[in-house]
Amino acid sequence: MIAVLPVYLYRLFNVAIGVDTEIAIADLKIEKNWLLGCGRYSRYIVKSIFGFLSKNYYTATAVGIVTMVVLNYIMLIIIKKYIGKNLYGFCILILFSNPVFAEINYFTGDAYNYFLGIITAMESVYFVSQTILFHRNNRKNYILAILLGAAALGFYQAYYYLLMALVIMALILYLDCEQDYKSIVSKFGKYILYGVLVLPTYFILQKIFYALFYESAWDYVGYENPNEYIRSTITWNVMPAEACFNQIKRVIASDIHVTGLFHMLPLYILLIILIMYFLYEYAIHKNRIAIIKIVLFVLLYGTYFLQIFISGGNISARQKVLPPIIICFLFMYVLQKLVKKKKKICEGIICLIIVIISVSQMLVSVKLFKTDAVRYKQDRDRAFEIQNELERQFGAIKEKKIVFIGSWGNNLRETHACGELIGDSIWTWDAYTSWGVNYRVYYFMLANGIQYEKPSKEDIEQGTVWLSENSIECLNSYTFVQNPQAENIIYCLLK
Repeated sequence: MIAVLPVYLYRLFNVAIGVDTEIAIADLKIEKNWLLGCGRYSRYIVKSIFGFLSKNYYTATAVGIVTMVVLNYIMLIIIKKYIGKNLYGFCILILFSNPVFAEINYFTGDAYNYFLGIITAMESVYFVSQTILFHRNNRKNYILAILLGAAALGFYQAYYYLLMALVIMALILYLDCEQDYKSIVSKFGKYILYGVLVLPTYFILQKIFYALFYESAWDYVGYENPNEYIRSTITWNVMPAEACFNQIKRVIASDIHVTGLFHMLPLYILLIILIMYFLYEYAIHKNRIAIIKIVLFVLLYGTYFLQIFISGGNISARQKVLPPIIICFLFMYVLQKLVKKKKKICEGIICLIIVIISVSQMLVSVKLFKTDAVRYKQDRDRAFEIQNELERQFGAIKEKKIVFIGSWGNNLRETHACGELIGDSIWTWDAYTSWGVNYRVYYFMLANGIQYEKPSKEDIEQGTVWLSENSIECLNSYTFVQNPQAENIIYCLLK
């Protein structure tokens, strides 16, 4: 982690307000209600207690980095306890250098919640493994594990796949000590019961928190109900089956395409190597455990594929936290095998590969953070430029409504690396919707100290119709127009 820390310290001194961060700074209550409406009640609880940290993007960035360091420390403790040699902790470098974590840190006011969710998932699997594998404090540990598993989903529903992957990792490690395959099958069944119980527990807690604390959050990004947003993230609900299958194929293709920023090629290479190794073990020694391990490694990849499939291929970069964790585990497992067989040269080669991959990932992450710093400066400069022009033409705008029509991208050079969200201007977000960029821009400008009245959906819709009927076009960078029938509304046409 120390090797990766300079990458994130760069972020700390070059912070930027991105999507979803603007609302935490401008109006935390609305963001909390939105999170609760999305079923992310654990984040709602954390925001209710530590929400003040999000009001300042320097403290929010620092807390995100500290939480990531804590996650790193917990992983090192687990590795040392269950695998042994400190060398395996070296593999964590390949995890935290992954650009997926840079994409998570794009959410300045919320990155620490993503890491808290991972920590909670790990603790859940730790306690359930204490019960199933080692028979320690059975009932208490099991109940605690289920509650922690539900809490992990309350941070981010996609962490259910992480829970499944962590369970399979625990079984793979246990298989190195336990050679009774019938015992393994029995324990696997108990883990399945744990996974089944986590889901209803999550939904029950989600319903309780929703009933007790939820208020309307429609004006966050324009959705009448946050459930509309959650529903739209599963593309089977909104796209034809053929389009979803094509999207799934594109995700897998991007994973193995080494030129992509978020490629996961080591995942596929390591899985193939390990499966071939255990096939060889079975062929030579007729060891049934080797076959069970092959099944478990296939299931380990299956957790990630299931995530891709259920979402209909609509898997965001920040949801891809599972593949880097699996890659980290696979490298550790390979190193463990090499150490036991005393293959020093092979150990050195694997460590060199880890360093090469990690350094290349760190360079990409720094480039992403540099891009976001430039994007934020351009977005912020544009906000003040528009404020100055508005006040020059119309005087004080504090009690006027401003409706933005259209969108306005950034001028980023080819040397900048754009991620999934990093590089996208606030002035382009939601432009395709009926409410356009208005809600994002309103909270972004408010977060930067620029105040005006927020337009309603009706204001936006009426303005679009009026502008269309009067054939007013955008000139130069933007054009300001005032509707004679609604003098308190100023329309800003973006290029």
